[in-house]
Amino acid sequence: MSRALRRSLLGVVALLAAVTTGLAITQAIRGAQALRATDAVVFQSAGRIVGAHGCVYCLEPQRLAQMTLLGGQLQGNGVEPFSNPPLVAWMVQPVAGLTLPIYTLLSVLLEAVALVAAVIMARRLLTGSRSTMLPIPVIVLALVLPLPGLETLAFAQWDGLMLAALLGAYLLTRADHGFAAGLALSFLLIKPQDVWLVPLALAIARAWPALRGFALGAGAWLLTSFAVVSVGTLTHITDSLGQNQSQVQFTDGLPGIAAAIAGPGWGFVIAGMGIAAVLGLWPWRDRLHLDPMLTLDVGITLSLLFSPHFFSADLVLIGAVLIDIGRRSVPTAVAGALLLDAAYLVEGPLLHTQGHVQALALLGVAALVVSVIVAKPRQQRMPIGLPVAAGYHGPAVTFWKRPEN
Repeated sequence: MSRALRRSLLGVVALLAAVTTGLAITQAIRGAQALRATDAVVFQSAGRIVGAHGCVYCLEPQRLAQMTLLGGQLQGNGVEPFSNPPLVAWMVQPVAGLTLPIYTLLSVLLEAVALVAAVIMARRLLTGSRSTMLPIPVIVLALVLPLPGLETLAFAQWDGLMLAALLGAYLLTRADHGFAAGLALSFLLIKPQDVWLVPLALAIARAWPALRGFALGAGAWLLTSFAVVSVGTLTHITDSLGQNQSQVQFTDGLPGIAAAIAGPGWGFVIAGMGIAAVLGLWPWRDRLHLDPMLTLDVGITLSLLFSPHFFSADLVLIGAVLIDIGRRSVPTAVAGALLLDAAYLVEGPLLHTQGHVQALALLGVAALVVSVIVAKPRQQRMPIGLPVAAGYHGPAVTFWKRPEN
């Protein structure tokens, strides 16, 4: 890379890092103050319903609980259905009795702490990558927190915790702890629609330890569901999911675009094509087997791209993907970050659309990930078990070594 291009890249990265930092502070303040517009009321009401041994998936109890928290009113779009696993509501239960302002502030603070932890973990993941003449902390800030994903602070969501778990899975994968990485990945089943294609990607890559860990974690989520609520309550989950179906055209994936054009039914048809997209990686199964972190990249990206129910806040998970791509090529990762950030800044303020431009930007990120997959690997696999220098935290601790000249 020429000196001029390197300076330009440094300027872009520094600008992204500064904008990210400023917007993160703004969104945190917004989330702590916008009590009637966050998702905190959904989780707090679910915690209260579970604490009272009610039906957490029935719309009427949700309506009453949300009206109680909002002073006899509902949010502008009516009842916001709770459609997460019951364990999420059970975990909220100890603090569900707080007032809505205190609970919302607590949720935003927890998300902020999780995002700070994610930045620290991302820095560790990126440390040791090929020299870029760019400060590692600045690169991390520019990549790990895409601007649309910062809405997790504004809406008091759980995506910051999910990002920290995902980066933990990357670090464990790099250290050849596949089973533990799969367990960490299963934490993302807080929102199954964000990781629904990851198990298929792991299977194609023959990443069996990670797949076993993920399956064990999924089993734990399932068993705790029966422990927290009754079977009768679980049968009402279709009520909440049915309520969500009407929101497909407003979501940030390709199904959202299809639903806006041709109706919700076509949105689910496009979502089903995500399975075909992952199966299309079969010719590169050996490449993915040798590079399990790349398997996570494509699994997360395609899960979001073809999800029928995800919004801007969920795009914070792409930050982990961009960090891993940045280990290989900082310019490629910066291009992905620019796509997402520009789409977010243009879509709402200028185009007044909801999610569709960001979906196209995510499609561009997916293309960048696929380009890395089909490119010739720069490194070769090291047999598992060979010694690694103490204290080395490079991009591939036990998986890789450079080809011999």
